[in-house]
Amino acid sequence: MRKVSGKVEDLQARYVDNLRRALDLERKIAERRNVVADKEIDRQLAAEFKKHLKQTEGHITRLENLLSH
Repeated sequence: MRKVSGKVEDLQARYVDNLRRALDLERKIAERRNVVADKEIDRQLAAEFKKHLKQTEGHITRLENLLSH
């Protein structure tokens, strides 16, 4: 039984580690999207970047919520 418990804990640790990595990547994406969206390349393109930024911010919030429990 101890062997199974250890494997479950290992899987859980990996899962949490992957969530943390995903959160870090989403934050980096948001940071870069913000920079690009602020540069007025094209209004339509800037609007799409801002739309994607809002989606990315939603991802960040969900990941932060998962990691806070």
